[in-house]
Amino acid sequence: MKKILALCAFAALMMSSCVTPIKFQQNAGYIDYSMFPGMFITESNSVSFEYQPIGSLYAEETSGEYQVVKKKVGNNEIYGDEYAVVDGKYRQAKPQSALAFATDKAKEMGGNGIINLRIEKIDGGYCVTGMVIRRK
Repeated sequence: MKKILALCAFAALMMSSCVTPIKFQQNAGYIDYSMFPGMFITESNSVSFEYQPIGSLYAEETSGEYQVVKKKVGNNEIYGDEYAVVDGKYRQAKPQSALAFATDKAKEMGGNGIINLRIEKIDGGYCVTGMVIRRK
């Protein structure tokens, strides 16, 4: 019995010594608001000008595969439908492109600004939230 316990303890010790420790790393980045001319963007929830609130916004971007049309191929002879040859690609979610998506949605809503902007990392991507406004 003592031999079995000693063997189990030895096996546990050997398995725990194979674990690779997490390496120290630092990451930094920034989001360039100047890429959105004509759109007022701030993380503040109060501004020094009059505005009309349009609505709350949330926009999510997650990493994953998407299809790219390689070439269009005439009509399907049997069904008469047009079809295309596609190729699968992978796109990594980034905070800058998530913000670009959010500003496009804000413009569609009739806004020219986003206040109380928040960009949060979520599983596999980013979520952008804020209030869409129209500056007076």
